[in-house]
Amino acid sequence: NQLIANDPDWRGKVFVSIQNNAARVQASIPLKDVALMSGRYLNGEATVQASPDGDPYKAQITNVILANQAVPEGVLESRVFGWSSVHGMAQKWLNEQNIAVFRIENDRVIGETR
Repeated sequence: NQLIANDPDWRGKVFVSIQNNAARVQASIPLKDVALMSGRYLNGEATVQASPDGDPYKAQITNVILANQAVPEGVLESRVFGWSSVHGMAQKWLNEQNIAVFRIENDRVIGETR
């Protein structure tokens, strides 16, 4: 959450909790730039599991819920409202933060930068 809090694009919009060596990511994204959606939010959550080899780009995102409805994991590759896909946004963030290693062990997130 400290990394998220330092990012002005994600601060106050995303929260992560860790349980059983998996991350539960919750997001509430304002739709202020979407026509007829001002004042509304896209709310969702998902489970993130680190890749056994620590490669952050191989992390698995499962149990995706948007607007209280389970959705297929393929939605992570979809572009919604012209935004980048969830995978695209995650990869951009990993690059911006220079994250080289991502693991979840003993209910703690371990990250290494390049």
